[in-house]
Amino acid sequence: MKLPKDNENHYCKTNTIEERSCVDDILNACLRAKLSITGMNAEVASHQWEIQVCDYGIEAADQLIILRYIIEFISIKYNFKFILHPKPSKTCNGSGCHINFSTEKIRNCEWNTEEVMDKFKKTHKKHIDVYGDKNELRLTGTNETCDINCFKWGYKDRTASIRCNHTYFEDRRPSSNVDPYIACAKILDTLYS
Repeated sequence: MKLPKDNENHYCKTNTIEERSCVDDILNACLRAKLSITGMNAEVASHQWEIQVCDYGIEAADQLIILRYIIEFISIKYNFKFILHPKPSKTCNGSGCHINFSTEKIRNCEWNTEEVMDKFKKTHKKHIDVYGDKNELRLTGTNETCDINCFKWGYKDRTASIRCNHTYFEDRRPSSNVDPYIACAKILDTLYS
């Protein structure tokens, strides 16, 4: 994989001991707060991190808000700036807030995936409208994204708008600054319309 010049030495890399200590403190605070953290890793761009929250229904959105508070609070201690901009670097991967969702019918293969994805295709613009500010800077069709103006789905496809797995779907369109309550409501509205 050829990396952009400004990121070729930083791919999924921690740059300083202080950065790693900050992220470890964030993770420990999340665990003490009993957030349902299922993973954490350095991301593609320099100083970019992913912390995964997994919960049911509205609790997932609640936990994301609490997670953002913890990150902001601890980042200040380390004199780091917490940025939720969807494209902090022009040439590297942006920052998304992928939303994995499932229902009992999805897990039991009782819904036709093509029919479900057709619903999301028909409401693509409505989703984009609530999936975060400046998201057009991230959804360019490059850096593991689909272009903001089209809808594409597929299995194990990191360039899809929605990546399908056999027991859940991953909406890859929301940006890092998305309002999780509005995004989850839009997903549910589309699923059950």
